[in-house]
Amino acid sequence: DRGSAQLNDRSLSRVDELYEALRRPGVTGHKYRVVGHTVAVGSAAMNKELSMRRAKAVVDYLASKGLSPAQFEIDGYGDTQPLKGVTGFDPANRRVEIERIN
Repeated sequence: DRGSAQLNDRSLSRVDELYEALRRPGVTGHKYRVVGHTVAVGSAAMNKELSMRRAKAVVDYLASKGLSPAQFEIDGYGDTQPLKGVTGFDPANRRVEIERIN
């Protein structure tokens, strides 16, 4: 949601799917980078902070379900990496992405 790092119902459903995927054999034991993003509204500093809070909200939720927070790095890119093919103002840029780093 705009200006929010709170996980809404749709987000919770997706993060629950992620949780289940991260518990599968062959996936456990790896480290992941969780990165938040924002739309291009507001200051760079505000967007950086919001994107970090979005990534942290995902990791906090995964940890509340039993995953170790130590297996995650958190970062926030603010509005610096919009999705390809959309403007920086498109709501689709309000997102969190995860990638395996080892």
